[in-house]
Amino acid sequence: MKPATTPNLYQLGTAIVFTILGILFSTEKKILAQVNPDNTLGQEQSLVIEVNELKSIINGGATRGQNLFHSFQEFNIGAGKSIYFSNPTGVENILTRITGSNNSKILGTLGVEGSANLFLINPNGIIFGENASLDIHGSFIATTADRINLGTEGFFSATEPEKSTLLTLQPNALFINALKNQQSEINNQANLKVNSGNNITLFSANITNIGQLSAPEGVIQLTATENILIRDNIEASQILINSGNTTSINNTSLSTSAFNESNSGNISITTKSLNLLNNSALVASSNGGIDAGDININATETVIFNNGTAASQVREGAVGNSGNISITTTSLSLLNRSFLDASTLANGNAGNITIHATDTVIFNNGSAAGSQVGSNATGNAGNISITTTSLGLLNGSFINTDTLNNGNAGSINIHANNKITFDQGNTTSQVRENATGNAGDISINTTSLELFNGSFINATTFGNGNAGSVTIHATDTVTLDNKSSMTSQVGASAVGNAGGVLIETKFLDLFNESFINASTLANGNAGTVSINATDRILLNNGSNIGSVVDATATGNAGDIQISSNSLILEGTDTKIFANTEPGTTGDSGNIAIDVKNLTLQNSASIEVDSQGSGKGGNIEIKADNLTLSNQAFISAKTISDNVGNLTLEIEDLLVLRNNSQITTTAGADGAGADGGNMNIKAAFVIAFPGENSDITANAFDGNGGNINITSNSLFGLEVQPQLTPRSDITASSKFGLSGDIQINTPDIDPTSGLVELPGNLVDAESLVTKDICANEELENSSFVITGKGGIAAEPQDLITNSSGILEWLTRNENQQSQHPHTNQEITTQHHQQSAQDHIQIQEAQGLVKTADGKLILTAKPQNVSLQDSTFNHPDCQTNSVE
Repeated sequence: MKPATTPNLYQLGTAIVFTILGILFSTEKKILAQVNPDNTLGQEQSLVIEVNELKSIINGGATRGQNLFHSFQEFNIGAGKSIYFSNPTGVENILTRITGSNNSKILGTLGVEGSANLFLINPNGIIFGENASLDIHGSFIATTADRINLGTEGFFSATEPEKSTLLTLQPNALFINALKNQQSEINNQANLKVNSGNNITLFSANITNIGQLSAPEGVIQLTATENILIRDNIEASQILINSGNTTSINNTSLSTSAFNESNSGNISITTKSLNLLNNSALVASSNGGIDAGDININATETVIFNNGTAASQVREGAVGNSGNISITTTSLSLLNRSFLDASTLANGNAGNITIHATDTVIFNNGSAAGSQVGSNATGNAGNISITTTSLGLLNGSFINTDTLNNGNAGSINIHANNKITFDQGNTTSQVRENATGNAGDISINTTSLELFNGSFINATTFGNGNAGSVTIHATDTVTLDNKSSMTSQVGASAVGNAGGVLIETKFLDLFNESFINASTLANGNAGTVSINATDRILLNNGSNIGSVVDATATGNAGDIQISSNSLILEGTDTKIFANTEPGTTGDSGNIAIDVKNLTLQNSASIEVDSQGSGKGGNIEIKADNLTLSNQAFISAKTISDNVGNLTLEIEDLLVLRNNSQITTTAGADGAGADGGNMNIKAAFVIAFPGENSDITANAFDGNGGNINITSNSLFGLEVQPQLTPRSDITASSKFGLSGDIQINTPDIDPTSGLVELPGNLVDAESLVTKDICANEELENSSFVITGKGGIAAEPQDLITNSSGILEWLTRNENQQSQHPHTNQEITTQHHQQSAQDHIQIQEAQGLVKTADGKLILTAKPQNVSLQDSTFNHPDCQTNSVE
């Protein structure tokens, strides 16, 4: 006989954890087989036949086609007792209702002498004691609903038996409306089990399962309009849980195993709130050649895992894919080593993990979400996708995809509208040692991303395959603090290339030995690091951005590309670098920086350094202003091959302070590398002579590099053949030829701005007379010269007072002055210049001496007062003009 179709129930929401009340009475052990038929079926009423002291059989009932209906006033089974329903030929469903006002207590065995499905309906509640059991070869449905629908027209009611319509149609749904006014419960303390391929369905206002439910290769469905509490194991091929309030699973497991295509092995929970507590687990697995089932959780409010696990796995020896894990809720919390695990331990792909939480997602205290290909498996790890408003990954928690054998690690995609915080948390995609495959990519989109206290984001390969890329899009800030990091890496013993690191944000801050890099420690190239921060990039206290080829590796370092409004590096070992370590054969990467303001201070640096046999990389910096102070430096180095070039294009100021350096250095003793070339363009290059800041392109056995500086002005630096304690420019070689140093200033026309003077100069002699009083009668004005600044006195002239000071006098417009004797008016007229006139270069009209002794020429005369000469001219009656 076929199992009954699982009722098509309305999906209901979730529930709140509640306290289980004591339900069984102390007199339970005294309960005998109390089965009292009612008379609602008339002549077709049920008949109870006692076989012996321990066993009774129920005959009679109303048969309608494939359905057999029974009705009782009371229905209880005492401890150690058993009651079996007879199963007439052709009957597939036995439907039993209790019309009285008491609940049913099943303390013994409830069975069917045949393969029919058994329905038990009691709106007042059903209790299965700890020693209760089922002896049923079909499916079992227990409910506190008041009726079961039969098709669209008929029903079998426990509360309105006289209105029931007994039809031959298959029972297809429990009538759930009445449950809204019911607070009844199904309480199971027993181990209830049906035969393989059959189902168990419990449907009530509240369900408490502190026993076990088992339906091998079948379906277990728990539906409650209020709360569901599960405290013991449930095993089936499929588990369906629907709760209108809270579903709480405490210290137990719900597990499914897929054995054929029809039984998918899914676990589905629809609720308002889900609590998975105290080592509880949801497990969907595959033991044969079938895919493991999916785990789907839909909670309208909260999902809390506290030391709980949801896992979909392909177990060892099986062939198939693990299922997916999907969680949709408002808030998800994984606490105290809780896990989401989609993995394959055999031949098949691991499943995907998808989280959608409209509010928050929190991983805390070692909790994790992971998709993995096991060490003996062949297949690809699944992807992990998280969409939320805020994400926290705290205290040793992590998100990872990896492969330990043959297969690719999955990708990780995180989208948080507001904020992502990692505090001792990490996100990784890895190919493990001895595995073959590529690591997945990591992509994060958010407003603000924070990594604290050793947190990291890492796409790495330790096996045979490429590392993935790390991509960060943060519309506001990205902050790494206290040794936190973002890396794409080819690990030790691996063969493959590192992926790149791409960061796009407004502010990027790296504090206290935090770092971003793409590196290779084995056979492969390091990736590119590309950063675009529209406002500011700040590195301090040993933080760095770099690409490196380790001493044990074979490959090239990646490039570093940075653009921002402001880039600040501060502190010892704070640097941007692209290096290869000693013993390597690869080339250093290049560094390209495009910013408005670049500041390096307190031993911070930008450097490319090839310590192996490869070429040094190039450094190219474009900035409006570049400042190096307090032993900061920009350096391109190589040991054995030619060093890279260094190009600086500075729109305004290039400033070097306090033993700061711009250098290219090639080779060592016995190595013949040539120094790199240096091209500097800046409006002004400024250093202080006594601070020992240098610009150098030096070599050991090879030739020194060339230095080409183009600037409007160069202050404080001198070209020297060798370095001195002062600020120098050198291009030298210890044993080879020195490089060329060329300093270019823009061509300046020395005659530009000068006023052309007339060709015929005035005869100065004609302007001076020996007797200025000769024409006194004509009432002409006088001309007096006094002081050391005028025309030198002739030997025969009288000596005038040398201490007399002649200062400039400025007259106001139309100001009048009179000669003391002639009373002749002197009018000074000023011609007002039109605002439209072209501004012309003027000759100096005044001279000012400042307090520190400097003389300054001015375009206008200064206000002055004239002092009298102490002597009169011998032929004149006039004094000098006052």
